[in-house]
Amino acid sequence: MLAEDGVEGLRFDALAREAGVSRPSIYRRWATKADLFNAIAYHSEWDFPTDLADSDLRGAIRKILAYVADYYRKPEMRAAVLGALAALPSTQRSPSAVAIAAEKETRAAVVRLVREAQAAGVMRAEVEPDALYDLMVGSIIYRTIFSYREMAEGVPEDLVDIIMDGLAPD
Repeated sequence: MLAEDGVEGLRFDALAREAGVSRPSIYRRWATKADLFNAIAYHSEWDFPTDLADSDLRGAIRKILAYVADYYRKPEMRAAVLGALAALPSTQRSPSAVAIAAEKETRAAVVRLVREAQAAGVMRAEVEPDALYDLMVGSIIYRTIFSYREMAEGVPEDLVDIIMDGLAPD
């Protein structure tokens, strides 16, 4: 429904009919559309590659960028993220608990990646894991969710090259 009709077209009564359940059943699971959008955007099929030990640094970064690009390219993900953001009160700094949990897990994977690469001498010692995470994930999310330009297939690989140039030890 999100892919076809966007946030505006999603109605709980239609969702209940499509799922073959009662409308109260939908509300028991998701009290608001914001809850539903957050569940879709930050939980549904979110299987961020956290086991990066078998990859070299370039391969691990490529795997992360490709995963995030594939995930957020889906029309329903774009709609869900925009719906979740629109439902977030402007005075609230933090996203939903679901989004926070997903981000903590993915940031922890990038911290491990950075520490291992620094220990192996293939990454500058002063690279800050959170900054690398924000650069990788943020650039993909911006391009897939907020930019008027579609993401071409080669963009993640271009980002790998740019990131690797910036991470290389002197």
